[in-house]
Amino acid sequence: MSEQKKVKNNAVEFWRIVFTIGVMFFHFNLFARLMGMGQFPMDGIFKGGFVLGFFLFLTGYFMMASYMKKDAKGLIDRENAYKPAWGYFWSRYKGLVPPLVLGTLLSFILRNIAVGTPLKDIPVYLMRAAFEFVGLYQIGMNGMSDSGANAQLSEILGQQAPSGPLAGISSGATPLWMGPGWYISAIIVVSVIIYWILCKHKDFFIGVFCPLMIIGYYGYTGMTGLESSNVRESLNFLQLPGNIMRVTAGLCVGCLMYFVVQWIKDRQVAENHKVGWGIFATIVTLFSVYTLWAGIEWSETQNNFPLILMTVIALVGKDPISNFLNGPMGKISGFLGKISLYFYVGHWGWLAVLPVWFPDMAYLPMAGLYVLFTTITAVVFMLIHDKCIKPLLDKPKQKIAAA
Repeated sequence: MSEQKKVKNNAVEFWRIVFTIGVMFFHFNLFARLMGMGQFPMDGIFKGGFVLGFFLFLTGYFMMASYMKKDAKGLIDRENAYKPAWGYFWSRYKGLVPPLVLGTLLSFILRNIAVGTPLKDIPVYLMRAAFEFVGLYQIGMNGMSDSGANAQLSEILGQQAPSGPLAGISSGATPLWMGPGWYISAIIVVSVIIYWILCKHKDFFIGVFCPLMIIGYYGYTGMTGLESSNVRESLNFLQLPGNIMRVTAGLCVGCLMYFVVQWIKDRQVAENHKVGWGIFATIVTLFSVYTLWAGIEWSETQNNFPLILMTVIALVGKDPISNFLNGPMGKISGFLGKISLYFYVGHWGWLAVLPVWFPDMAYLPMAGLYVLFTTITAVVFMLIHDKCIKPLLDKPKQKIAAA
């Protein structure tokens, strides 16, 4: 049994990179549409980018798995629940914020170079972005319109700027140098809150809190039609900021998903119904990938239904596609999953500058350059994080262990 627990599910890692690429091209297609590149959307690729739920579900699942493992060993101190909660926070922070800072810094440099920001203004923009650089900007507490960032983004994309795609960078609004980083920051902040609730009141968390957040958020968005970006900029049924609710609901789905996956594994559903499970899993997986490629016109909330099924299938890891990704493709899938985080944090800066540097380039060549520059950036970021930053952050733990 102990050896089985150490086997990594690389199928999950493979889907991380696939959906990360989907998000990258969702953003690229947004810029392409606004910049009038090529014949968008006729030759657009990966047009269905509403896949953030997949990453939220995984985060919630592994959070619950971590808790259950520690609880079984008697390591959860319910009287002092803040201790495991802040321990979890630190593990998330040191793993996610260094790449986030690297991505923010790259975007900051590229966009200031592209617009030709006067040197005297650089410190001003740097100080305005202080919270962004420490991983606490956006945190879901403010919608993009509330922080003035939507107006900023509009000007950066050239909708209102008279002198180029980046002219709005000095409009006076606080810029979001690496907008998609809100999701990473929100995960860090929300995780510590719900992990504390889980450690302090497990039954309440599983039986009341999670169902309330899931039904409340997804029911509200489904019934009101306030989807995706609109929800980020508005309050909801609990009158909480939209991004906080969006991430909390997704993590809660993942937490409850842990028990579903364990039920399937314990009863060996996939093994006892191999043919049926294989057919079902293959259909769901291919359909989810198709929605990513084709961009079916439905909401993020609606897209989460097949994503939930696919995430469960990938976590069970007993279908034909997962067997292939864990077998012959195992090492490749694992590497791709690892580098996916660096793709995510490294892509945003290039979106703003490539149209400036190559204003007449068509959609597909621009997409090729976008992938090339993002891939190089991801590799460099991964090496910096692994070789320089991680050893520095792990050093105190190593000293304590040695003592």
